[in-house]
This record gives sequence, C-alpha cells and structure tokens, in this order.
Amino acid sequence: MLLQNANDLLFGKSTAFHLWSFLSGQSLFQTGLILWGNVISYQLTDVLRRLVSLDLVDQVKGFYNRSGATQSSGRVSRIWPARHLASEFERLSSFSPVVIRDKRTELVILRDENGKPVEYEDTDDTIAMRDVLRDYNQLLAQTFIDIPELDEGLIPLGGGQNLVIERHVHNHGVHRVFNRSDWKKGGRFYGGWWQSCPKAWRKRVFMDDLPTIEDDFSGLHIVMLYGWEGIDYWDAAEPSEDPYRIPVPSFLQSADQCRKYAKQLLLMAVNAETEKDAFAAFRKKRADEGDETGKRLKDVQLKVLLDALKAKHEPIAKYLGAGAGIDLMNQDSRITEDIIKHFIEAGRPILGIHDSYIVSLGDDQRLRAVVQEAFESVTGIHHIKLKREGIGYQEIMDTLKEDETEGQAKLSEAMHQASIHRTPGYQRRREDFYSYNPF
Repeated sequence: MLLQNANDLLFGKSTAFHLWSFLSGQSLFQTGLILWGNVISYQLTDVLRRLVSLDLVDQVKGFYNRSGATQSSGRVSRIWPARHLASEFERLSSFSPVVIRDKRTELVILRDENGKPVEYEDTDDTIAMRDVLRDYNQLLAQTFIDIPELDEGLIPLGGGQNLVIERHVHNHGVHRVFNRSDWKKGGRFYGGWWQSCPKAWRKRVFMDDLPTIEDDFSGLHIVMLYGWEGIDYWDAAEPSEDPYRIPVPSFLQSADQCRKYAKQLLLMAVNAETEKDAFAAFRKKRADEGDETGKRLKDVQLKVLLDALKAKHEPIAKYLGAGAGIDLMNQDSRITEDIIKHFIEAGRPILGIHDSYIVSLGDDQRLRAVVQEAFESVTGIHHIKLKREGIGYQEIMDTLKEDETEGQAKLSEAMHQASIHRTPGYQRRREDFYSYNPF
C-alpha cells in the first residue's frame, strides 16, 4: 500500500512514540498509541526495527526512570528519516496516489468511560456494521471528493491552521465509535475531512467533478426527544413554530441574538450531563468564535435562557442537562447507517456530517426520499424538516413546472456552479485520482 505524503505522517519530522512502545515491543494496545483512530499492534514495531537496521530511519531511544513511589521521569523514543530516504520522499512529493484502507484496520471502535479503546468479542451486529463500513469506504475510495477553488488542497481554518483535503487514510476513510463500553451509546461515523470542513466551504465540495447539495435536519435532537415522549414535534407545532425563539431578556440586545444563543444553549443542554456543564460548554463555544458578549454571560443569565427554553419545551425539559446526547447520537447514527446502506446499494456517493448529508446534485430527490424513510424507520416519527444548501436537479425540474422564470434562474445558478473555475492544483489532483484509482 502506498501512503500518500507518508513523509508528513511519519518521516517529515521527528515523530514521538509513546514511552517504551518502539524500543521494548510492549503491546501498543497497552501503551495507548493510536494512529488514525486505530490501535497499532506489534507489526509496526517490527517494521520500525527493520527500517532502523537498513539505515533508512534514525532514532534516539527513550528511557523510563522510576525514582520513587510518586515520581518518575523519562523520554519517549523518536524516529526520523535518514537523509537518503527523506530525499526519496521529497522526489515523490508531487505523486498523489489513491490511498486504500487496509481491510484489517478496525472500523468499529468501542471505548470505555475514559475514552480508551477496549477489546470486544464480535457479534452478528458488529460484523454487519464492519461490512457496511468497508463497503462505504470502498465507495468513498472510488469517488473523487475535492473543492475546485482550492489550489493547494488546504482549507484555511484561521489562527494559522489549515484543514488538509488531500487523500490520506486518516482523513478519507470512515469508522464508527461507540462509548462507555455500551453499543447503545454513541456510534456515530467519524473520519472524513468533510466533517471538519467549515460550512462555508462544504457547499463548494464537488464529487466526481460535479456540484453537490447538502440536506440538514432542522432541530434533529429536539424532534427525537419529543419522539421519546410520543409526540411528533413538527406535526404538533404551529406551522411557523421556531423551536429556538424565546422572549428576549434584558441582558441581550436583539431577538436574533437571543435566538442564536438559545439554539446553541439548547443543543449544549441536550448533550451535557448537568446544567453547569452546558453553561461552560456554551461559553467556550462563544469564546472560540470570538464572541465577547456570549463568553461573558454568567451562569445566572444562562439559567434565564435555559429556563425559558424548558418552559417552551416542557415535555422534554427533563432531558436538558441530563446527558441525553449520547443516546440521541446512537439513534442518529442508526439513521445515518440506513441512509449510507441505501447509497452503497445504489453505487452513489454520499458524505455524512452526523445530522446532514451531501450528495451530487443529481441525487437530490433520492436523498430526500431515503432520509424520510430512514428517519421514520428508526424513530417512528413521520414529520421532518430539512434545510438545503445548493440546488438539486429534481428541485430545478419541479420549479420549472411551477414557475418557469424562477426555474430558469435556478438552472442558471446550477450551471454557473458546475462551470466554476478549476484551479491547476485541483486539476492535478483530479488527474492523479483517475490515473491511479484501481477501482
């Protein structure tokens, strides 16, 4: 298997390994070394020793000193490429092969209460989940997923950070993670670079050189919680009902600001174990987004917002600040699995971002139908609301029938998007992909 930009992964600079792992051959499962979300076993240490013996890799051995019952010191082992190996990787730096995930890589991960991976015995369910993930990763591997406007394959994230969208094992394949040693906790799909992609850039994603659309659930977890109480939220609510609109308190400046804060706080409260945890998470999020007002809100002020939300959503108030999020994630992961299985069978690519899905513009009608079916099958709830980013083919056709002028405008916008300028870097990545793709 060829590792694209392998010099960045292991050889570009000195790479630190968990204490003892490289030198002693101790089980890397025990030491906790995890790469690409997967536990690495003895085979890696054998490879590294062989590379050292061939003078392809240089090393500085680590050590561990236990000087007392409570004090210890040490240094991790470090490796880096020998000069001639580094020059070979440099020579191959412009080569962009397709990366295929090794079938032996674990795709279904179970973690304990501390977030550490644990061993488990396979069941029919885990085998079935793994089979779906392997088929899905193969579908992703044979799909060119990129952004035409990016020349270097880097999305700026701010603060000098970039999101790499070049094809790697660790950013193009997908795995599932379950939590608290319980197959009913968590289970979401992780791994694709598109999950970390800012929304402003996601709408520019192309698949197989075609524009995409994204459908996003409106109030997904709120609707699910109502479902737990036997209520179909969008059926029971007024047609114009906004789940996040509450009276504006005196310490906020506008209805829009209040709605924004209420929405974020409600989602935090759904996932938090306690109200205080929700308040802390809210402030951190506002600080991360550079919001001076939001990050300075005190618990007593956020409590006013949360109490207003509880009053508005009285049937589900007991779930707020009670750690329901991990169970909701399990439920939405099953919805995503059903949707992905349909697209695998159809041989059509799809990207999941937990509560939204990206498909090529020609698959917009298929996506709406499959999302509806999967949501109803898992939750028992019929009514859903989806928000769309982009313009799909069926949407254009339906609009043309109802209003030709508006339909032509949508068609023109879609054609403009399809003909957007492809940077030289994008064209190179596209040519490399289709040249080296083995599927």
